Amino acid sequence: PRLSPRDDPRAAAKRSLPPAYTRPEALANAEGVVRELQRLADERARLGQTVLQLRGQKEAEAARAKKLEQHFQKGQEKYLESIRTLADTIQAKEGQIANLTRKHEQSKAAQRQYERRIEGIEAEKVKQQKEDEARVRMLVQEVQGLREHQDSLRIRMRQQQEEATSIKQESLQKINQLLRQIADMEAENQKSAAEVQRKEEELLRMRQCLDQAKANGQQHTKELQSKLEQELAEQVALHRHNRALDSRMEVSKRRLVAEGRLQQEL
Repeated sequence: PRLSPRDDPRAAAKRSLPPAYTRPEALANAEGVVRELQRLADERARLGQTVLQLRGQKEAEAARAKKLEQHFQKGQEKYLESIRTLADTIQAKEGQIANLTRKHEQSKAAQRQYERRIEGIEAEKVKQQKEDEARVRMLVQEVQGLREHQDSLRIRMRQQQEEATSIKQESLQKINQLLRQIADMEAENQKSAAEVQRKEEELLRMRQCLDQAKANGQQHTKELQSKLEQELAEQVALHRHNRALDSRMEVSKRRLVAEGRLQQEL
């Protein structure tokens, strides 16, 4: 018999698909499931035809048995054996019909199971799409945060470069100032050393005069002795001044070395 559009398994399989699987790309993904549904539908149709044929055979055999029972009264035992054989055949056919009916029900259950699987696949697809969208939003926020952090780092780097340039200029000014101070101190130290040498030479000359004056008289000796002590005091003061200059030069040199290291780091 020809199936109505409502009972057509192909139409039923198509109607059972969710809307998302009617699109070409979704149908391609569910191709295996649709083929299985088609196979089950074909098997159901074939089983239905087989059931109809068996029922027709059953009716034919029953009619034949009834006819044999009516027309052949004499060979009753023989015919009864034939009837029993036919009854067994009918019973076997009925068992086959029951088995086919059970397979038909199993096929319908499998079809419903595949339909539920299709619905589950569609629900899982929607869930995965939502998770992907949430993950994309989170990644966009992370990228935006990284860009803001990168801009902040660029601003800080530019500020640090400006500070380093300012510190470098100040360090250069300090180095030049220290170099001038050291040059002035060295000049003053050389001048003081020349003065010390002059005083020493004058002191030596005064000692010679003192030795010579010992023979010329006591009064002149006291004057020379007083002048010699004054010169000695001035010489001691010059030595102290030279030591102070050396100490200041040492401090300036250490500061110059520190500024040079800072300049190299910058």
